Amino acid sequence: VFQCTLEMITKNFEDYPEHRLKFFSLLRAIATHCFPALIQLSSQQLKLVMDSIIWAFRHTERNIAETGLNLLLEMLKNFQASEFCNQFYRTYFLTIEQEIFAVLTDTFHKPGFELHVSVLRHLFCLVESGSLTEPLWDVSTVPFPYPNNAMFVREYTIKLLGTSFPNMTATEVTKRILSSGQQGSLCRRSCRSERKGATTDAFHSRAYCAK
Repeated sequence: VFQCTLEMITKNFEDYPEHRLKFFSLLRAIATHCFPALIQLSSQQLKLVMDSIIWAFRHTERNIAETGLNLLLEMLKNFQASEFCNQFYRTYFLTIEQEIFAVLTDTFHKPGFELHVSVLRHLFCLVESGSLTEPLWDVSTVPFPYPNNAMFVREYTIKLLGTSFPNMTATEVTKRILSSGQQGSLCRRSCRSERKGATTDAFHSRAYCAK
């Protein structure tokens, strides 16, 4: 059912609108109530699930995009609390960051801004807190080791935004990333607030690129 439905709805963004919403709602219910079943998936099957989630929040239909973003947040939090935390984030962290920045800066996805920021806040707080104990970079291809994941993600984000916003100089991008990176205590407070159900106001310092 999963694969054949996915093939139906990923040919374009218009066909089978009811199938789309119900499909991603089902995935969210599984992530929320049957997460252990997702852990049992093979790496190829899990990739298919993650690709489906990315497809969902790329959608211009607001209900589908928001369902995909909420599903993504459920997955991120559940994997963070699992024994597969390092493995999952090593595989998907950079892809998720890149995809979220892509929709965050797309005017067609303005309604999802708050959820986009929530995802980025989760990712940045995760590396700032030191929760990931294995490197996010490929140690076989990176010419020199980074002292920690926070430094690596900071440099990766500088390069990502520098490529995405050629009108900004490298100095401007670096200055903004470094100034936000110095607010580690703010990020930690933001993480605590998130667990209490707070909104994204404490994280706006990292959302500068959407301005």
